[in-house]
Amino acid sequence: MFTPTDIFLVICLVIALGALGAMITIGNERVRRATLQVRDVARHYALADLAMRREQARAAFTFATPADGLRTLNQIALDVTGERQDNTQMSVIAGSIPAITARGKDESEIIFTPSADAYLNANPDKRRRVQRLCPIDGLVSGPFVVEELSALAQHLGLSALPRTEQWSLIVLSQPRFEYPRVVRRLSGFLSRR
Repeated sequence: MFTPTDIFLVICLVIALGALGAMITIGNERVRRATLQVRDVARHYALADLAMRREQARAAFTFATPADGLRTLNQIALDVTGERQDNTQMSVIAGSIPAITARGKDESEIIFTPSADAYLNANPDKRRRVQRLCPIDGLVSGPFVVEELSALAQHLGLSALPRTEQWSLIVLSQPRFEYPRVVRRLSGFLSRR
């Protein structure tokens, strides 16, 4: 039936196919590793390029008048919230938690800060008035919006800003007038009679 030569040839063929499969697998693994290395190098290059462009953008943003800063804040608020903001006053809150506030004629207030949670924890009266809390980054506004806000903050005198990839926009409702506690108790007492 099968001669020893036939059996030997079949065994050699199986071994050759196994060796070929092993070599292909090893080659594929080397190609996969090389692809991962190229991807990592390209990622690091892109991040370095983006950091360089951000620094160039930060240096390019200039605000000649306060109206330029207000226009920038209103545009960023429009991009982030989708609602037109008509702010007429701008102020800076310096301290451990820096912020830029803008107020409208109707006493509405928006706050731009690099750390919204810390800001709201430090200001519990404003926490109760929060209508919206929105992240500000390159996905919701321009690609260099963080640098633009940082440049505006530095232009307004905030020098010690944390390096951050994201700012936050806090939209506050109008302040409500509340009667003092004594008046509320007295009115509750009188209404029971």
